[in-house]
Amino acid sequence: MKTKKLIALALMGVMSCSVLAGCSQGKVAEKDGKVYVYDGTWPEESAVDGVKDMEAFRDDFQTENPDIVIVDDAGNYIDPQTYAAKANAKQLPTFNYMMFTDVKANAKAGYLRDITEIMKKNGLDTALNDQMLDLVTYDGKIYGIPDNAYAQGLEINLNLFEQAGLIENGKPKVPNTWQELAETAKVIREKTGKAGYALPTINNQGGWHFMNIAWSYGVEFMKQENDGSYTATFDSQEMRDALQYMYDLKWKYNALPDDIAIDKAGLESMFGSDEVAMMIADPPTQSLTTAYDMNIDAIYADRVPAGPSGRFAQMGGGIVVFSPEATDAQVEAALKWMKFRGKETPTITEEEKERQGKSYENDRSKNYIILPKQPMTIWKTGDRYEEDIKLRAQYTNVKAENYENYLNMEDVTIKPEEPVCCQELYAILDKLIQEVFTNENANIDELVKTANNDFQVNHLDKMD
Repeated sequence: MKTKKLIALALMGVMSCSVLAGCSQGKVAEKDGKVYVYDGTWPEESAVDGVKDMEAFRDDFQTENPDIVIVDDAGNYIDPQTYAAKANAKQLPTFNYMMFTDVKANAKAGYLRDITEIMKKNGLDTALNDQMLDLVTYDGKIYGIPDNAYAQGLEINLNLFEQAGLIENGKPKVPNTWQELAETAKVIREKTGKAGYALPTINNQGGWHFMNIAWSYGVEFMKQENDGSYTATFDSQEMRDALQYMYDLKWKYNALPDDIAIDKAGLESMFGSDEVAMMIADPPTQSLTTAYDMNIDAIYADRVPAGPSGRFAQMGGGIVVFSPEATDAQVEAALKWMKFRGKETPTITEEEKERQGKSYENDRSKNYIILPKQPMTIWKTGDRYEEDIKLRAQYTNVKAENYENYLNMEDVTIKPEEPVCCQELYAILDKLIQEVFTNENANIDELVKTANNDFQVNHLDKMD
């Protein structure tokens, strides 16, 4: 792969833009009747298996489509700073992944290509679930295609539940509310010496997980005014109650790990190593079986617990976005390439089903978790979802009952991430969580007031 990439880049470097269509800063759009597509979703070289799989897909695709050249253009484009720098330098790949929360800000900044007409031409605009369509729409225009979506749930380590005597008739005693979770976590700590519950506290990931709890307590973080501006609204009793709950997890119930400075990867490591009994996650959490060799039957997933205002599960995921420099021909070719890989389309062909079956077979051989169905659907029309369920039935490697409640999402309100300055809000919430977890004398009233003001003055008021 590296040799091919170097040759391709060297070739592009010596070409004159005067003889190329859509040439920008050395990236060839078209040459000799071929359309060049730069795939920013390509796995990094360290992901050896992923690279091999993609190269095999590319070889087959280019055999069938000799007029399209797929160039691997791996890079950390999902990082907002990297993306902005590449956009300003006109060095973005034809397409890459982006988190839902970053779409509208980047569209407003002019960093994304409007693909509305191409989506309509291919019938993809009306096929998307309405909620998904809204997430990729800004100012009435479509700027991306959802690639994957998740809704968070509660994962349970059955090994620790069994040690704590919390298995009854072969099933775990799942906490129904956040209050019950705290009490259950206390029992697990007393019976096993291990943390009953944990969540991240750094890298914006604490605030991300905390959203499920805050919403369930009735917290509203912001509102949009008539002039389009936003006002921070979480200086409220609901927020104080939610933060008090977090405080109690540490100081009343002793539910947490002794070292609370953990990120998502650290949390999964602790769960997979039988050091934590419960965590918020977006199943399937593949690292548990691939990195930590956890028994697949020791993992149980359920709905998020309920708070005073109900059950709220945060929805998130990734989308495919296109460079503002991408030509129509490049976007169309990219869609064709993604469809060949079995992605970004509501329908599925027999050839795609065969390839997807081989992919599941390959995943299973690597001990990946394959659920009976996807947690969330992206498309409201087409047969992809139903056909995928049929395919998965041949390769599912979990006990269906261990994921039934999570997948059904009964009585759960699925809520997207906050509409603006989401990552900045998570960073502020990280600090709140860290403070109540480390300071037994934390002043929750003042913490909430200060955080609300910080978010308003330093972020919402500075939006363009």
